[in-house]
Amino acid sequence: RSYRRWRLKHYSLPRERSKKGRANGHFPLRYVDAIRASGTVRYRWKITKGVQVGFDRWRTDHAELAGRAAYLKSRSMARDAIAKAAGHFAADHPRYLSAWWEWTCGSTLFFWRWPERYQSDARDGQPHFLTGDFGRPVKRKQKAPAPGEREKVRLKILPVRVRGYIEAGDV
Repeated sequence: RSYRRWRLKHYSLPRERSKKGRANGHFPLRYVDAIRASGTVRYRWKITKGVQVGFDRWRTDHAELAGRAAYLKSRSMARDAIAKAAGHFAADHPRYLSAWWEWTCGSTLFFWRWPERYQSDARDGQPHFLTGDFGRPVKRKQKAPAPGEREKVRLKILPVRVRGYIEAGDV
């Protein structure tokens, strides 16, 4: 149910295959060599005959993914959702727990957790169709609030703007 697992299922990069036909580990070894020394593992780009082929393969594979519009939309929305869920504070910050339920950065759907048939609507929004013109407004436009009321409205709208639910600009 993680985004990484969803992305690997829908937009996986080519991976080297083991003898049993399964993918090798978490990091595609077609890009890197694992160097084991003194109990640790370091990775470096795969080099063949003095040429850094690992980085070139990685760049080619990612360029192919970046050419897909659906992948770019998914990556952008996932980045937005995860950043908003993470909030302003790291886990060791004193305000982390108090801000947990506030969603101080706003929220976005984790579209990859939805059933497969609804994921594109959850990611892109549901299309709305207008069957006719809007016609004339039935109600008259409200008067601008009085100066005292204007400040109250601003204080109500400000947190919603800060969280990114309302953006400045034309509708």
